[in-house]
Amino acid sequence: DSPDTPGEYNIAFIVIEWRKFNGVWGQIGYVRRDMQIIVNGDCKNERPELEVPNDTCVVAGANINKLIRGFDRPSGSDPLDDIKIQGFSEIFEFAPSKSPATLDPMMEDEDDFVPSPLEVEFNWNTICDHIKGQPYDVVFKITDNGTSSNGSPTKLATFRTWKITVVAPAPVLDTAIVP
Repeated sequence: DSPDTPGEYNIAFIVIEWRKFNGVWGQIGYVRRDMQIIVNGDCKNERPELEVPNDTCVVAGANINKLIRGFDRPSGSDPLDDIKIQGFSEIFEFAPSKSPATLDPMMEDEDDFVPSPLEVEFNWNTICDHIKGQPYDVVFKITDNGTSSNGSPTKLATFRTWKITVVAPAPVLDTAIVP
């Protein structure tokens, strides 16, 4: 998952968008992207580790309160790097009246690094407006603020996805009226 040789690498790829019309899939568009990746040669930094909950299914109305844990891995005799954990999902963007999910602490600024290990509290009070057929993808990113052996900044990151499915509550049957 990483090149053995330092240098600059260029890749290009095409992302194709498909839609289903009348039961038949058809291509509706595409976008071409290219990316440059710079690989430094003497990085002794190790990627930080991230622990997220197992994929979850809840009934609308339930509260989800979980800890997201992260820590930097030691690299030889070097001290642990400071870290930060961020979450990305549409559930953080809901209007306040639609009960958005929260992270505590919310680490949005560039310099929001704290000593390893770190626990971030995820909290979401689900409501019936959150019910949908597909799970919500909540992507977590942990980043360290490490340095290479020559002292240049070498931040490494790890991503994990947590899928949360919100389903409708069971129907409630009132007492039947017999004619």
